[in-house]
Amino acid sequence: MLLEEVELLLIRPKPHVDESLESYFLRLAQSNGFEKYKSFVSALNFELSKLNGTKSRLLPHDLHALNPCFAQHSSKERLKCLKQISMMTAQDVLPVLSLAIYRANQKYSSGVGCVIQQGRLYPRQFLRQSNIGICPECLGEASYIRQIWHFEPYTVCHLHCCPLIHQCTCGERIDYLFLDSIDQCPECGIAYKDIKVVIKADEEELHISKWLAGEHVGAFPAVSIVHRWGLYLWWLQIREAISGSKHFNEYMIQWPKFFDKYLNTCLSHLEMKAASVKHTKFSDVFGDILIKSIRLPSSRLADNLVLRHLYQFLHTQLSQPSSNLNKITVNAIEASILLGTSIDQISALYDQGELHSFMKFKSDEIIQPHQSVFQLGELFLLWLSRFQVEGSNYHVMTSTW
Repeated sequence: MLLEEVELLLIRPKPHVDESLESYFLRLAQSNGFEKYKSFVSALNFELSKLNGTKSRLLPHDLHALNPCFAQHSSKERLKCLKQISMMTAQDVLPVLSLAIYRANQKYSSGVGCVIQQGRLYPRQFLRQSNIGICPECLGEASYIRQIWHFEPYTVCHLHCCPLIHQCTCGERIDYLFLDSIDQCPECGIAYKDIKVVIKADEEELHISKWLAGEHVGAFPAVSIVHRWGLYLWWLQIREAISGSKHFNEYMIQWPKFFDKYLNTCLSHLEMKAASVKHTKFSDVFGDILIKSIRLPSSRLADNLVLRHLYQFLHTQLSQPSSNLNKITVNAIEASILLGTSIDQISALYDQGELHSFMKFKSDEIIQPHQSVFQLGELFLLWLSRFQVEGSNYHVMTSTW
């Protein structure tokens, strides 16, 4: 059976570039006479099973689980189904596949997982599977759900400056993923586009939403959209340790004032115990700030605002002859981050005599990743002389043999 012969999809609406995959499937279902997604996907799976010769791992019956990133096992079969549906509706594999959200192998700092959509990485923890708010004015302009509404930090429509609403005027919740309704409330029948948003948007949330959507916002850093989401994730992870700034807006507008204040506070603790600084670990002074800052999602200095400033701070402090920072120790994990290389390559540098340990090891003894055996001052000099390239600290060390 050829794909074009399938009569299930007689009406084929075009997907919008910024539309969510779930929204398009719901519009596709209702355009072809199906009121509920579950009945539509049951009929669709029947057709797909005839095409594929299998009934295993087809499209899920729950709309909120449709995206490949939510597949419990391999998403291979689901991608195959989406490709076929894209061919059925658009005669091309890309329009529908480009709406899908996929799991990515890359991770943010502290091991936070990534999802990828249209070539952009986002923290997976921000992706909502329920409680999707809407902007009535956007729906009035075009009746579909925007993908950005699915991401948690985005709470205000950056186009109309009104908060996303989650409840109809009748009190019924708004959530198209579970109510199978994009346009109107299934309880009272009012069109969502006719709802007047009377609550004024919180100014801080408006600025954050505009910035995350890619707009220029005052003194906020003009970095890539992907890095903006990474910076917001970083802020959530470190805000409890930062004193003096309770709001993301204030922190970003005055960047790097509060970050410098935090780093100098950490450094002051080191100066207070100067007598025992020789055995002080990097993590004893700065905690896990290096690990939290390494991937946002890039580890290149040119693309990582936080990591770049952290390097600048360390360089300034290590350049001072009286600084005790030179003597503190780092482990192989921290060393690999600072040199932008792997733990195995740190071992190679040690074996080749380019990195020295202040501890003595037996010839057959292996340095463990968490052992703090390298001095920060020497490591940073190695980075300055061998591992620093324009705009980046990412470099691959290869063995001399």
